[in-house]
Amino acid sequence: MAKSKFKIFCGDRVIWIIMLILAIFSVIEVYSSIGKVAYDHDWNVYRAIGKHVFVILLSYACTIVLSNLNYGLYKGMARIFFYFILILLGCFSTFFFYNWRIFY
Repeated sequence: MAKSKFKIFCGDRVIWIIMLILAIFSVIEVYSSIGKVAYDHDWNVYRAIGKHVFVILLSYACTIVLSNLNYGLYKGMARIFFYFILILLGCFSTFFFYNWRIFY
């Protein structure tokens, strides 16, 4: 059997299986806990599950795209994102430090 030149699911097969199992469990958890929220907001139960499944599929699409990129791209962006994350951490920590009473 000839191997495909373009594999969609690159990487470790076990990680993909774990992601699939976690996604299935998350859909089950959302289905079991959505009853009251759907009733309070006048939603259909399947609308909330559909939104959750859409988010899961979008995250899988992002994972597939990012896993097929060359890892050399991440090396160049790592330092930029590191400093960006430090700035965001400083901004959010000062916001929560001065406004912690609004969450209680």
